[in-house]
This record gives sequence, structure tokens and C-alpha cells, in this order.
Amino acid sequence: MTQGVDRDHAAITIAVVGDCIIARHISSLDDVAEVRRLLSSADVSLGNLESAIVDVSGDPRRGPDALGQMWIVAPPGIAEDLRAMGLDGVARANNHATDWGAESMFETSRALELARVAHAGAGQDLDAARAPAFLQTSAGQVAFVSVTTTGRAEARATRSSPRATAHPGVSAIATTREVLVTSAQLELLRRIQAEHPSVAADTAGVTGDAALDFFGVRFASGPGTGGYRYRADPADLREFVESVRQCRAAAALVIVSIHAHEPGNWSDRPADFLQSLAREAIDAGASAVFGHGPHRIRGIELYRGRPILYSLGNFVFQADALDPAALEAAAELSEGLDPSDVSALMKLWTNLKTGSDRAAHRGLLAAMTFSNGQLCASSLVPLDLSGEHHPGARGLPRVAAGAAAQSILEEVQQLSLPFMTKIRILKDTGEIVL
Repeated sequence: MTQGVDRDHAAITIAVVGDCIIARHISSLDDVAEVRRLLSSADVSLGNLESAIVDVSGDPRRGPDALGQMWIVAPPGIAEDLRAMGLDGVARANNHATDWGAESMFETSRALELARVAHAGAGQDLDAARAPAFLQTSAGQVAFVSVTTTGRAEARATRSSPRATAHPGVSAIATTREVLVTSAQLELLRRIQAEHPSVAADTAGVTGDAALDFFGVRFASGPGTGGYRYRADPADLREFVESVRQCRAAAALVIVSIHAHEPGNWSDRPADFLQSLAREAIDAGASAVFGHGPHRIRGIELYRGRPILYSLGNFVFQADALDPAALEAAAELSEGLDPSDVSALMKLWTNLKTGSDRAAHRGLLAAMTFSNGQLCASSLVPLDLSGEHHPGARGLPRVAAGAAAQSILEEVQQLSLPFMTKIRILKDTGEIVL
């Protein structure tokens, strides 16, 4: 911490962006000049990296993890591109951090460190994955915490125990999903299950429970029939909250990144548990929570004077460079994954090839100034990734203007209404009404 600066009152500006799926070098920084200027002008700029930065050419032994989903890979040198774009740090806790295996995850860490890009959310064991990154500013340290609620169980980092060695991976909060049905529908499912030969005789005819595990899917009766309800793992939640609390004791500002696709990439509303998770982070000392994952924009909430940005959409999205055979293989290996997510990935890739997925080519850059841990000013900058101005820039962020900017900002405005948050639209930018 810089001496002579009151960490609780000096202003710090943070810029945050969403998902970065980068597969090619940026041939010219002219394509991202305005975005670079905005990120570089903040004290700290953060995003979410979903690409493995490794050299997979010429090595027949190097292949994607057999349980990977999209197998996103970027060539060496991409870390320098991210730094040149103005990013100071990236979140690593997401569902693609281990697509190419643990060693490639470590290689990505080394590449980022050589490029002086801080990172958090992935490590050799759970303690390393849970650990924050610290970024220094003239007004004190910024602690950056990264966690994911989406991903394979095999990608979770673990600790050593008397029976097992530590497992490298990501900082994760496990969730259990319940499909909501009526009580009558739940009882019908219970009867069907009880009559199936694979069900133990002593479970037949049991009634009255509010939930049922029906051949690998958990159903529950409750409000919002037709949707989903999620429950976060209590131990994971306690550790996450405690890590935020410890960071607040050591830093002037704590910024939390949450990667969450739930309930699915098709939804512009976050899953129910995400609001309580983000609020608990703020109660523990976070000044802001920014989300990503569904590759689309979601709303903004102002809670206790601190922003929760549920999804900033995409920042770099070069998914059109992915091999469709990899996606087909992922579908075949999808046992244990959410089938709707795999279907969404397949549909997303198809739409990207045809250029029809508008949501995937829209993003948001949020520049926020904090004083005493509270938000005191903000600028919401809409991003256009369509590359309509220049085919070679497809998937790269460009500051939107005119009708394109207005459309994105109106979307943010509408999606924020359920959270009782007002977004004021200015000329080609927006701001959170305090």
C-alpha cells in the first residue's frame, strides 16, 4: 500500500469487461484503440479469460482433455496481446480453464505472469485457486477474487487429505439444481420411479417429500414451476465468503468475479442463487461483483451502494475459429454435463458461423470509481463485436455508437429493472443512478 494515502477515502477506478475467448493474435491494435484507451485509463482493468495459452502445434502427445467442452486454445504471445489491450488482470475460475489439462493450465499461468497480467481462480490446489490476486494502485491494493459455479467436477481444485493428494484446478462453488414442478407432477414422478425395477422396494410409495431424485435429475415442487432452483454447497460458500472477508482486511478494495452460466446461456436472467451469492460477497466486504459466462448481457443491481453486474457479455469472442468436430465430440462425451448447455454450445457455434447470434456480439465495459468502498461514479460503455466495420475485426471489441449503442444500453436498462436499479442513458454511454 502506498504510504501517506488513506486507503478508505482515496478514489480508485476499476474497469471490468466480460468473457475473453481469444484464439488468434490481434493483428492491429488500431481495431481496439478506443477500448484500449478506456481500459488503460482505469487504475485497474479486469476481465475473464477462457482460452488456454499454449503451443499445441507439432506435438502429437498434446491434446485436449477428454472431458473438455469446447477446447479453446490460443497461441503463445496472446498474453502480451491482452496486456497491450489494457487488461491488468484476468479471472481464471471458469468452465474452460482445464480444457487442455492441468499442465496447460499451468502454462497459461506462466504466460500471463511473463506478460505481467495478474490472474486469480486457478492453481495447483484449492488454497492456490482460492487465493486472490493483488494489484497495486496509488491509492492502495486492489484484491481480485475469482470463483465459478459452472464446470465439471473434475476441474475443481482440491486439498490434500490422508487419502488423496491435492488436485489442481479452479476455485468453484458447487450447486445442486432442482427442476421445479407442481406437487401433482412430483407425485406422478414418484409413482413412476417406485414402479421401476431399479428402485429399491423400500422406497416405493414414499410420499410427502418436497424433492425427488428421478433417474439423475432432481425435481422439486415449489414456486416458479417450469424453472429451476439452485442450492450452493454450504462449505464452498463459507470458504468463498471468508476469502472475501480476509481480502477486505488486507486491501483498499475487493473486486469479485463470478463465472455463472446458470440457468443456461439462453437466459438473460441469472439463476436464483446468484443474487444471494453476490450479496454475501458484498456483505463480506466486496465493493463490486462482476459476472460473465452466458455470453450475453444480464442486468445490474445496486446493493448497499455497491454494484453487481450479473453478466457483461463478451469482450473478445473468436469462437468462430473453433473446430466443429470438437463440439461434436463434446456432445458425445456429455454424460454428467447439463445437456442444455452442450446444446447451447452447438447452437452458439452454428449461429456464430452464420453471424446470426446478436447476443454473442454485444458486451459492456463498466468503468467504476469507488471512494471509501462505495460506488461514486460509473460509465457503462457498450461494445460491438460484430466486426461489421472490418471483417478481420470480427469478435474484437469496438466501442458502439449511435443506434447500436442505444440498443445495448436500452437492453441493460430493461434487464436491470427487476433489481430496482435505474440506468441513465447518455450519449452512447450509460451510468448507474446512485
